[in-house]
Amino acid sequence: MISFFNRATRCLLLAAFLGFSLFSLSAAEFIPVGTLALGGGASSFEGDESSKGLDLNATFVPALKFSDKTSLLPGLYVTYFGAKSVQELIGGGTLYQDELSANLNLRLIKKIRPDFKLKYKAGYKLDYLRETKDEDWGDGLFDYNKWTAGAEAEWKNIKKIDTMQLAFDYYTVSFPNYSTLAESAFGKEVSTDAAVSPGKSVLDFSAAEIFHRSDILLEQNLLLSYTVAFNLKNFPEQKIIKSDGSFGADKRSDLKLDLSALYSRYLPDQKFSWGIKSSFASNSSSQNHYDAERYQYISSYYDYSEFKIGPVISKKINSVDLDANLLLGSKTYSGRLTQDAQGNYLSSKVGNTLTLISLAGHYPVSKEIKAHLLYNWYKQSSNMKYEQVYRYNFTTSNIMLNFSCDF
Repeated sequence: MISFFNRATRCLLLAAFLGFSLFSLSAAEFIPVGTLALGGGASSFEGDESSKGLDLNATFVPALKFSDKTSLLPGLYVTYFGAKSVQELIGGGTLYQDELSANLNLRLIKKIRPDFKLKYKAGYKLDYLRETKDEDWGDGLFDYNKWTAGAEAEWKNIKKIDTMQLAFDYYTVSFPNYSTLAESAFGKEVSTDAAVSPGKSVLDFSAAEIFHRSDILLEQNLLLSYTVAFNLKNFPEQKIIKSDGSFGADKRSDLKLDLSALYSRYLPDQKFSWGIKSSFASNSSSQNHYDAERYQYISSYYDYSEFKIGPVISKKINSVDLDANLLLGSKTYSGRLTQDAQGNYLSSKVGNTLTLISLAGHYPVSKEIKAHLLYNWYKQSSNMKYEQVYRYNFTTSNIMLNFSCDF
C-alpha cells in the first residue's frame, strides 16, 4: 500500500512547485493559454438504442517565461466523456457509462542550446469511471489516482531527424475503492478471503517507463515517426498465485513493450496526405490465475501480444480538414484459456480481433472557434464466449459534434 508518508511527500513537492510559480510571477512573463471544447453526441453498444452524452474538454496553461532559456508551464486539464465506452484495466473489457478526469501537472523547460531542451515534469491525475448512471461520483470500483514525475531530453534538426525525444517517467497508481472481489467472479489473485491474503490494495502499482520517439524526414514531405516504450510495473500488495490456489511470497511484476510507427507522405499541391500506421505491444507478467469456482489454474494469465495496422488519410477541402483512419488488429493471450458460454474451460487460448473506423471533420467557424464532427466504429470478436465478468465480443459506435475555442 502506498504509505501516508509517500502521499504527503508528493503533495508537498507539488505544492512547492506551485508556490515557486506563484512567487516568481512578478519576475516572469505571464502567457496564459487554453482551450475549451464542448459538445454532445450519441453512442450505441451492442445494438442498444443510442444514448446521448456530453463531451467536455478544458485545458488551461498559465505559462511563465523567466527568460529565453527557462519556462515553467503549470497545466490543468479537465475532461468529461458522457458516451458509453469499454476500457481494459485488469485483464478484460469493462463497460463504463461515463468518465470524468482532472489532471494537474507542471513542466519546467530549460533550453540548453537552440537544438536541445531538457524538460522536468510532475503531475497528479484523478479519474472517475462510473459503471452505472446512478452510481455516485467517487464511488466507482475502478476510480484511480495517479502521481507522476519524470524528465525528458529533446533534440531538433539532427541531420534527417526532425525531432528526437528520450524520456523517463516514474508513476504510482492507486485504486481507493478497490479492496476485495468474490473469488467465484474474479479469481483468487484478487481475493482477500484466502488463507494467506494478498492485501486489500491488490491493484495498486508503481511503474518506471523509458520512452523514445523520433520523427525522421526521409525526403521532402515524406516522414517516418516511431516510438519505443518499456514499462515495468510492480504491485507491492499482490502476491503470486500458485497452482494449488494458495499464495506465494513473491509479488507480481509486469514488463510491457510498446512499439509504434507511422509512415506518411504529404502532397502539398493536393493538400492531401496518406500513411500507414502500425503498432505492436507485448506484456509479460509473473501473475497467474486460479478460478476457485471451477478449480482451474491458469499460468501466465496476463501475458499477451497485440498487433495493429491500417491506413490513415487527410484531405483539406477549402477550409475543411478531413481525416479517416482504418485500423485492423489482433490480440493473443499465451496462457489464458477460452471458455464456452457456460464457463467451461476449453483447450484453446484466448484470441481477439478488432476493427476500428474513425472519421473526423474540422471547420474553422472563426479565428478562435472550430467545429469538430467525429465518428468512431469499433468491433471486437473473440473465441472467448464466457462474458459474465469481462466483455470480449462487442460492437460500439459514437458520433459527436463539439466546438472548441482557443484563448
